[in-house]
Amino acid sequence: KTNDLILPQDKNNDLVFRWDGKSFALNVDYDYWNQEYSVSHFITRIKKEYAVETIVGESQKFGFKPIQMEQNSDGSKIISLQRFKF
Repeated sequence: KTNDLILPQDKNNDLVFRWDGKSFALNVDYDYWNQEYSVSHFITRIKKEYAVETIVGESQKFGFKPIQMEQNSDGSKIISLQRFKF
C-alpha cells in the first residue's frame, strides 16, 4: 500500500507527491511541466490551501465552525468562524 498522492494528468505526466513517512515531496521534471501555473505558483497555492484547511480543522477542535470564506482580489482569504456556548 502506498501513501503517495497522484494527480492524474494528460499524456501520463501525472503529478505525484511521494510520502516519506514525515512529509510529501513533489518531484518535477520542468521539461514536462505543462500546467496553467508555474511550479512555484502551484506550490504557493498548495501552501495557502493547506493553511486554510489547517486553520479550519484546528479551530473545529475547539468548537468553532466556519461560517464564511471570502477570497480577496490579492489572493488572501478571510475565514469567519463562529462558536456558541451552551
